[in-house]
Amino acid sequence: MGGTVAAAPPTTNFTPDGCGLIAGNSELCVNGGTVGKAGTYKFKVSYNRGTAGQITVRLGIDRDNSAYKERDWFGHTKTKGVGQLAEISHTQHIVKDDCIRGIMSYKGKAYVTKWRCP
Repeated sequence: MGGTVAAAPPTTNFTPDGCGLIAGNSELCVNGGTVGKAGTYKFKVSYNRGTAGQITVRLGIDRDNSAYKERDWFGHTKTKGVGQLAEISHTQHIVKDDCIRGIMSYKGKAYVTKWRCP
């Protein structure tokens, strides 16, 4: 499920662990993988909703290097639990010069984390 990377509003107020705060005290994160080394790795993209109410979000990653840009959606999932967490893990092959960022789509609007690059 690749495609061209569309412009998306970045998250702001980044934390050291690969997460970023977005509207309404929510947090979008991408974790896992070994960026800078080619291989097949498990990546986890998570969204922690800062306000009440269950929603369905689409989660995935953007990959970017000198040869291509690609958006890989992992799927849709609902927020659940006390912290309103939504997360999807997916195994993904990357090359050594890939930059990776987490992406989320909700109601046609995309949100992204900062890039993780080698």
